[in-house]
Amino acid sequence: MTHLATARAYRPSSQHRVSAPREVPVAKIVVNIPFVVWRDGKPRYVATPAHRALGFKGEDLKRPDGSWYSLEEAAAWSERRSAEVTERRKDVAAARGARRRIPPLRRPDVYTIGQLMQEWQDPTKNPKWGSEEIIKGKRRIKPLAASTKVFYRHMTRVVEIFDEGRIWAAPTTELTARAARGIYERLCEDRGVAMSWGAMAALSAAWTWGAAKGKVGPSPMSKLGIEKPSARLRVGSVEEMRTLIAAADALGLPEIGDAIVMGLLTGQRQSDRLLLIDGRDLDGRLRFLQKKTGAVVLVPASPQLVERLKGARQRRAASTIQHPELIIDEQRGRPFAGNAGSKLYRDAFREVRAAAVAGIQDGEAWKVAPCPSLEDFRDQDLRDTAVTWLGLAGATIPEIMSLTGHSQTSATQILQHYLGRHPEMAATAVDKAAAWLEAKGGL
Repeated sequence: MTHLATARAYRPSSQHRVSAPREVPVAKIVVNIPFVVWRDGKPRYVATPAHRALGFKGEDLKRPDGSWYSLEEAAAWSERRSAEVTERRKDVAAARGARRRIPPLRRPDVYTIGQLMQEWQDPTKNPKWGSEEIIKGKRRIKPLAASTKVFYRHMTRVVEIFDEGRIWAAPTTELTARAARGIYERLCEDRGVAMSWGAMAALSAAWTWGAAKGKVGPSPMSKLGIEKPSARLRVGSVEEMRTLIAAADALGLPEIGDAIVMGLLTGQRQSDRLLLIDGRDLDGRLRFLQKKTGAVVLVPASPQLVERLKGARQRRAASTIQHPELIIDEQRGRPFAGNAGSKLYRDAFREVRAAAVAGIQDGEAWKVAPCPSLEDFRDQDLRDTAVTWLGLAGATIPEIMSLTGHSQTSATQILQHYLGRHPEMAATAVDKAAAWLEAKGGL
C-alpha cells in the first residue's frame, strides 16, 4: 500500500513546536483521447501523415455556437473519427486491389442545419412555400405571405453567413439548447436584438417543420428566454403625410400617392391595398379581403379618398392594358401583386420617401419642401398612423376595429401601442366627459 503521507511518532515536549505545513503529493491524471490534441484547454484534431494520406484534414473541435468541445464531446468525436478512418482504409485498400483510382473521401451522412433550412423552404417538400393554396380533402394548406417569405429568406441568409458558415455546416444533432442560446447571444452582440430574434425565429420555424417530418428531434430553441424586439410605433404627422403624397405626385408616381392616401384613410395593410379589385364596391364602400386574416372588411370611402380614386380610374381608362386591381404600376402597366410586384412597390415607395426627405426643387423655389423627419417612415407605418388619427378624431375602439379589421383580442394592444401614447387622447376624453357631465346638469 502506498502512503502519500506518514505519521510521525508523538514525542512529548515542554514546548510546542510550530512547523510549516508539508506539501502532500497529488496524483496527476492524464487522459489520452486518440487523434485529439489539447492546447490551452482547447481540443483540436491534428491529422497524422497517415490520416492526411487518406484525405483527412486537421480541424478545431467546436460546437455550432463557436464554443469548444468538452472532454466528453471530444471523446465521442474521436470514436466517430476512428470509425471513419477504418472505413476509409477499406475503401482505399479495395481501390488499390482492383487497380482503380482511389475514391474521394466519403464521410458519413450528416444532416446539417443548412440542409434543414433549405428543405424547409423547398416548395416540393413544404407546400407552405408554394405560390398557391393546396386542398387535400377538407384540409387547406395556405402558402406563406410573400412578405413572410422575404423575411425568412433574409433571416436564413443571416444564419448562413454567420460565424463564417460554421453554424450552417454543423450537424443538426449538435444544436443543443445550450448551443442555441450561445448562437443567439453572439448574434445579439454582433447584429442587434431585432436581427438575432429574426434569425432564431427562422431557425425555430425550420426546426418545427423538420421535427414534424421526423428529420430532427424537438426544437432546441424553445424556452430560451429570447428577448423580442420592442413593437415599432411610428405615427406620421399630417404635414409629413402631405409632403409624402406631394413627392409621389411630383415624381410622376401618382399610384404611390394613391396607395399612401388609401393606407391613411382605410388603415389596411400594404398587400391588401395592392390587391384591391376595382368595381367591387358595395354601397360606396371598398371591399377589402384581408390576406393575413381572411376577413372581409367594408370601408366607406372618405371624400379625400374618393377624389384620389377618381383620378386613378381616369388614368386607368386611358391605358391600353387593363388589370382588375385598382392600384397598379402605371409605368410598367402591370399589377403590384406578387413577389416581383411587391418589390417594385417597395422600391417606388423608397424613391418617393427619399425625394420627400431631400425635397424637390422647381427652379429656385421648392416644389416640395424637404422633410428630413420622413427618413425612418415606412409604408407599414401608414396603418399605425391611420389608427392613431382615428383615435384623435374621436373614434371608439369598436369603430376602429370595424374599419381596420383588428380582432377583439388585439383591442388592448391598440390602446397600448397606438392610442395610449398620445396625450391628445386624454384631452379628448376629458372634453367628452366634461360635455357629458354638463349635459347632465353638472355636479
